[in-house]
Amino acid sequence: LDDARYRLLASGLFQNVTFTLKRGARRGSAVLLVNVVERNTVVIQDIVLGFSEITPFYGSLDIAERSLLGTGVQLSAAAVYSVDNQYGYRLRLQDDHFLNSPFSIHVEGLFAKARDFFGKDHVCVEGANEAESIEGQGCEASDYQKSVDYAVMRYRRAGGRLGTGYTLIGDLFFLLDYRFEVIAADVPRAGYHRS
Repeated sequence: LDDARYRLLASGLFQNVTFTLKRGARRGSAVLLVNVVERNTVVIQDIVLGFSEITPFYGSLDIAERSLLGTGVQLSAAAVYSVDNQYGYRLRLQDDHFLNSPFSIHVEGLFAKARDFFGKDHVCVEGANEAESIEGQGCEASDYQKSVDYAVMRYRRAGGRLGTGYTLIGDLFFLLDYRFEVIAADVPRAGYHRS
């Protein structure tokens, strides 16, 4: 009984668990009463606020419902946003005991519209974005038309993950995932950085 109580507490769904034995209706029988106090299942998993030299201000929030409508199904959503029009989203659903079986399922979808930055100061690139460029700062080869603070690669990324799992013993699981993504990027054709 103690092991069962600790396993219920370890699930993270309950604040308190007590077991009580009562005399049964027939001689020699007993009734086990399990009393639980449910924990708040809405959890903020991650919160970030920051700034950098390249990105003026950004923030993210990841929030999860660990027992959707008391079913034990986990639903989480995350979002990140930057003031320079970069953003991303992720939605995840997980059921560790799908249809009361030892199998689990999990589904995840994500989307991001963002930029990556390469080099620092006077990066010479071909195909640089006009808004990012600073004209005439030492790009000697005529093929490299722009001198910029950073080479910028804009991209959009969308994808997801489908998976299942099987409970072997206790908290030991076997998981199988399939992940897929599509990425569209605006990559500078060539570039160099003089250091």
